[in-house]
Amino acid sequence: MQHLASMDEAYLVTISNKGTYKRALKELDSTEIGITTMTADQIIASFPDGVSVEITAAGQACSCPSREVCKHIVMAILAAQKVQHQSGGQTTPLQNAESAPNFDALLAETVQSLEKRFSKKLFKKTIFMLETGATATIEEGTTLAIALSSGYSVHFLPDTTSKCSCKARDICEHRAEAILHYIKHRTGNFPEGLFDREQTDSAVDMDVVPFMLDFAHRFMSAGLARASAEYKRQFEHLAVLCHSRRLANHERLCNRIAGQLEYMEQRSTSFSTGTLLGYLCDFINLCRELMAGHNTSEIVGSFRDEYFMIPDTTLYGLGADSWESVGGYRGVTAYFYSEERQAVLTYTAALPIERASDIQSMYHGELWGISIASACKGALRLHKGKLSQHNQLSASAESKAQTMGGISFTAIAPSEVSDFSTLPDILWGRKDRSAELILTAFSYGEAEFNAVKQTLYLPVRDGAGRELMLSARYKDIDKTLIDNIKSLHMQPQKRLLIRLYLDGGEMRAYPISLIGDVIISLSLDSLNAAKTSKYYNW
Repeated sequence: MQHLASMDEAYLVTISNKGTYKRALKELDSTEIGITTMTADQIIASFPDGVSVEITAAGQACSCPSREVCKHIVMAILAAQKVQHQSGGQTTPLQNAESAPNFDALLAETVQSLEKRFSKKLFKKTIFMLETGATATIEEGTTLAIALSSGYSVHFLPDTTSKCSCKARDICEHRAEAILHYIKHRTGNFPEGLFDREQTDSAVDMDVVPFMLDFAHRFMSAGLARASAEYKRQFEHLAVLCHSRRLANHERLCNRIAGQLEYMEQRSTSFSTGTLLGYLCDFINLCRELMAGHNTSEIVGSFRDEYFMIPDTTLYGLGADSWESVGGYRGVTAYFYSEERQAVLTYTAALPIERASDIQSMYHGELWGISIASACKGALRLHKGKLSQHNQLSASAESKAQTMGGISFTAIAPSEVSDFSTLPDILWGRKDRSAELILTAFSYGEAEFNAVKQTLYLPVRDGAGRELMLSARYKDIDKTLIDNIKSLHMQPQKRLLIRLYLDGGEMRAYPISLIGDVIISLSLDSLNAAKTSKYYNW
């Protein structure tokens, strides 16, 4: 408890709430409050309705039924302050209380104590907010007021009790974030080890890992020539087993391997020996990591991404891509560049193929109050956006976007690559050996269609003549993409959003969009239509 004189409006609103404080002010003059005791240790007040209030250095109590700090306590403090003022300061009530607000207790918090206090789940949200560039405004007075960039505010009393505008009674991620901001405000740094702690998942059942590793080795030894439909079924069963053991990344790889084996069985042009071997190598490496005791969340994976609220942010649309999955889904993925995170973020809309016959309807479907097609073709300001740790955006009903005009080439410049010699390092730095990036080419070659692989190739070159092959397999859904790739060599604009990947040990690029004054989603928009648009300005 503080000195009576220091209990100002901010303090009283924090211990109660704004409504209670206003009600107390309104009723103060019309209520006869008796201050029966007013000493250095205690204040006792009585009300006409029989309610009594006791305020000490340890806290306050009221005889009314309320379980919160009520209007009687606030009125008693205001009445005692009035009596003290009228006495000319001769009385010194609660002089044994703290002479000045002190919030040093918050500085003693560590990463471990905060995680224990707020739970791993909430603390994980807090760290994510700080990683996405969350900031805070701090005002220190009779209370500690911390306004977060997410729009929430937290008020602390010197005894470390707090109130958050999210209305959570005791524990929330905003309180944890506010404490961390205050520690940095006072010490200059966040607590040691905040961002480099490796999270583990001790609940993962490891008993199947040696069996999975042995099975993968046996499959590799047998070779594709001996691969039968039985192997496909076994990988599908292994995926179910991985799911029951909470091995999410292993389950995904098993399903992808089974999908490639099905393509091989059907003699489909979608089958790729390099892709299959890549999935198998990734699967074996993950098993070895677990066997070595590296049971981290990054190795194990999660079955469903958790989305976290991020501060209002500016996104630059980079186009969209249509796709079909082995599992029978069809969808559209939109790409955005975040200047704050200096990364490409994605949003995906997907439906079972039988319910997604018209991909254009999905492309022009609603996202954040505007259409996907509009969102991915310019700059926008996203309010109350939600993002996963894998840079995937959510279509939450709370999120709203406001368009801000065309794309800023200055803003997206950090993600552009014009020197193709750097591409292997970029690819090697990614665990899944794939990356979305903006490629600035110096020139295009001539498109060539491989009838055996049913794949269209288009070479692009940098200023030093280094070559990268753009490739796209022919499928009904990709007819627009194929037509656009054939026309790319005639375009003066050479800034492309690509997906870089390995195919049989060779580096390849899948073209997603052509980026200029007008952004063309190559699998969804027609280059010829763009030329006749009134917005075409290349």
